[in-house]
Amino acid sequence: MQEGLTANHVLPENPSWIEFPRTDGDISMLPRNTQRIVDNEGNVNFMRPVDDNESTAISWRVGVAAQIAKKLAYPGKSRMTCKGQKYVLRSFPDGYQLFDHNKGPATAPRHDPYLCGSKLVNRFRSVNEFIPHAIWLMQDATSDRANCECKYCAKKPQRQVTDALDLPRQRASGIPSATPSKGLRRLREPRVVKNKPYAAVRRVPKPVKQLTGPEQALAPERDADIRAGLVGDAPRWYRRGELLWCALDPPIRGRTEADTIYFWPGIVHDVAVKTEAIPRVVEAGGQSASGNIDMTALYVQDTEENSAAKPDESHEPYLPQDSDQKVPWTVRQWNVYTMKLLAVTHEYFVSDSQLLPYLAHAPSEELTRTAFGELMNLLDETPIPEMDKDLSRVFPFNPVHQDADGTSSTRPGQDRFRQAVAPFTLAVQIASNLARFWCQTDEWECKYTISPAIPPSNSQAPEPAPSSTDQHSLHALITQSMANNATTDLSARASAQNLSQTVTQTRFQGLWWGAERIWTDELVRLKLARCQFAPEGTDVILPPSGPSKSTLAFAEAAGAKGEIDPRMMGAGEKGLFLRLEGVFAVEVTKEDGTISKECRASGTLYELADEALEDENMSGVHATGPESVSQVGNGPSFMPGPSPLKPPPLPNPDPTVPLEETAAAAISQTVPLSGRPKKRTVGGQLSHPVLSTFYPLPEPPRGYKFRAIHPSGHEVVLSLSLISGRYYPQLLAHPLMVPTVQKAFHLPPEQGGLFEHRHLWAMEGLLPGVHQSMEPAAWKGSRFIMFKDADAQARAQFHQLWANCKREREQGVVVPVQPHEIIDVDMLPS
Repeated sequence: MQEGLTANHVLPENPSWIEFPRTDGDISMLPRNTQRIVDNEGNVNFMRPVDDNESTAISWRVGVAAQIAKKLAYPGKSRMTCKGQKYVLRSFPDGYQLFDHNKGPATAPRHDPYLCGSKLVNRFRSVNEFIPHAIWLMQDATSDRANCECKYCAKKPQRQVTDALDLPRQRASGIPSATPSKGLRRLREPRVVKNKPYAAVRRVPKPVKQLTGPEQALAPERDADIRAGLVGDAPRWYRRGELLWCALDPPIRGRTEADTIYFWPGIVHDVAVKTEAIPRVVEAGGQSASGNIDMTALYVQDTEENSAAKPDESHEPYLPQDSDQKVPWTVRQWNVYTMKLLAVTHEYFVSDSQLLPYLAHAPSEELTRTAFGELMNLLDETPIPEMDKDLSRVFPFNPVHQDADGTSSTRPGQDRFRQAVAPFTLAVQIASNLARFWCQTDEWECKYTISPAIPPSNSQAPEPAPSSTDQHSLHALITQSMANNATTDLSARASAQNLSQTVTQTRFQGLWWGAERIWTDELVRLKLARCQFAPEGTDVILPPSGPSKSTLAFAEAAGAKGEIDPRMMGAGEKGLFLRLEGVFAVEVTKEDGTISKECRASGTLYELADEALEDENMSGVHATGPESVSQVGNGPSFMPGPSPLKPPPLPNPDPTVPLEETAAAAISQTVPLSGRPKKRTVGGQLSHPVLSTFYPLPEPPRGYKFRAIHPSGHEVVLSLSLISGRYYPQLLAHPLMVPTVQKAFHLPPEQGGLFEHRHLWAMEGLLPGVHQSMEPAAWKGSRFIMFKDADAQARAQFHQLWANCKREREQGVVVPVQPHEIIDVDMLPS
């Protein structure tokens, strides 16, 4: 067996050793056919491990080390030369092994060296093939294969790699087996080759491929949900999988009005758009008994003279029009939701006017007590075998029962109410359990560049540490964080840019947040009041805006100017909004030293500013960026689109990248970007409609406008626990909310006044979101698992209640049970 594949190579004297700081090797990837076996034809085919001190291994170690030293400019090594015999690999990367492939006749096999062990590459056949991979292992701390330039990772021919990296040309390393001589041949005299004009045939060269587009797709459902919610005339608030309250028509009436079941919890199973043509004017004889419109008079009757088409006449479709050049009908469109009602087997088809968000309603205490009493009576009177069976299946009760003629049942109440008690209490409990779950969805890999921390310049004095009295205040923590991260040392910034690092981070496009489906790029409510977040402002955060002149004049005319603090009339006491632009997980070290993962949100913060607030009051932050922070959104205003239900989407670049070149679009919310090329953003890694602009902000509450409180190029990072939930524009004007709002306005001050219904005002951001907020605490793997666990937990509670009642009935033992032990309702503030 041949011990060396090439000429004898020895280690140079006093070599400088090079060691690999990382590896992609794994011994499980090494060949297993290492035993020499001669087959019945006298041939061998096996891989012989080559010791690191053999001539071939030394040749590889010296050759690779020389190129590493050259490319990385090691001391004594110039990038323009390759005289690097002093540098030697101490060993191949961990998990790697050089092999001598013996193949052919056992007496004189062919020898080919192969470097094996990489988890990414099957084998390297030459020194030049391994050199780019070795350089990648030496310098890429992220181990991102996309940064490797070897032929296998870059998927390029070796000739292109050799030319691009200026690698030394090598002869084939394989040594073919010796063949018998065919005898001496007569030496020919060398031919004199004359120069000829060049002529050749080749394939047409292919153009260079353009850079590939995004490999990760924006979730179509996310884009559709956000755009549908921004439609001005007929927005679609609700999304598939969300938990809502369905208004029953007719309601299930109890003994009193307070005991009536007006709403039943359900899940959005599907959404469709319903279209109807409505005649503009119904004249005598113009509409048939069936409701059809007679439009024969609108068309020109053909005669023999004009029946033949003339050459210059148009053959475009004819649109019927009346004498006023108007289409004789209008088109009305609305959303139809298929609702899966909880705890029962029935579906319910409703429109937006029959649905409310989960946080906008809760069963009253009177209804809860009455339902619990009826439930206990039902458990006491129902035969035990029948109740055992009922608790293990879905109730057949139909909350929207219809009579034989197709109309909703109006049979009086107590009978129907008693039938509804068990499924209703179970449905309410399932909904309450579901509202306590959350999870992230639509994972994607985000790549962005970060710079190392830069110490402040010597001219900057560190900020004083906060006193013990306010060290835990939010304002103190924000101020201290900004002071620690601030720097004006330009030389330090320049050096940091050279040390920037590409980071791959797992992000998510959406959340299941309790009852609600939340997407990135939309506005959400926060639990914080505006006065809790930098109440005095900082160098990059505006202080809360005050009241406008018209508001002060109104207060003065009402005689309340001296009684109310002007700061309370401004944005300080109202809620905060976050344009959710990023959802990601980070590792957090706990007090006991253990590391856990925490999900966080990032984006732009907005406050509710007075609509009539003067422009001069909305400037004045000493921002480090070139943009003004007075970016105000006054509701959606769309560009022309193909359909009023599908306006063009407005993309939202990732907040971690400066938006200097796109600030104009963020302010106007309506116009496309200028002719300048779009700047690359983190969010651009997801595919999106071409030539798209930002999603606009939704319509603010009446009398207010959204005001960004920090400049573009900055973002706020918060824990997910600070998110209250979705923002529903003009929710208080919903037909189902109007009676509750009117009741709140007429409540006397001695009974709590407007503050008694603070949960209503929090839904629109007029008060902090903490007054009406989702409080999910348990993470689940998917929405399906949430439904399954919420149902199982609710039925387990029912089984426990029934077990107590069953034992009481069988043994005569009285087990006291309170209503809250079975009906765990998310009650509204009282």
